[in-house]
Amino acid sequence: MGFAPAVSTRTTRIADAMDTLGKVEACAADGRLSAEVVDAMVRGMSTIKKRSPTQLSDGDHAIYETELLTQALSGATPTEIQKHAQTIGNTIADDQGGIPASDDRTLDTLSHHTTDDSRVEIHANVTQLVGEKFIAMIDERSSPSPNPTGRPIDARPPRSARTHWRCC
Repeated sequence: MGFAPAVSTRTTRIADAMDTLGKVEACAADGRLSAEVVDAMVRGMSTIKKRSPTQLSDGDHAIYETELLTQALSGATPTEIQKHAQTIGNTIADDQGGIPASDDRTLDTLSHHTTDDSRVEIHANVTQLVGEKFIAMIDERSSPSPNPTGRPIDARPPRSARTHWRCC
């Protein structure tokens, strides 16, 4: 029996982190937390560790784990747990002189997948500089070409026009 790629990735990520998250492990073993919530907590703790300019002490690790666990047990969604972890991580970075979130390249992510109707969905979370360069590249390649009469061919708004790149 196999798993879908997303489930397999989530399960592996959880298994790798369980030895460092004792409270989460106990609640998950009792069945009080879904795999999605446990995964959000694992990713959240990873985000907090990445944002901290110094290694977290055992006491701080326990405090942040408890804080995320409290969120989970209060009924927070995985997205809400992840956002709370980002807030904690950004607060730590700000207080301890870490890199601002807008410049921290360790937080960059880019993912894509094919939807049920055979379209490709892209999600990116990148630094401000990378985002500006990416948008400039798309804008450059999606600007309307003039007609022989001099009028633009494509009068669509930029959001729609960006989806049709001129590759060559």
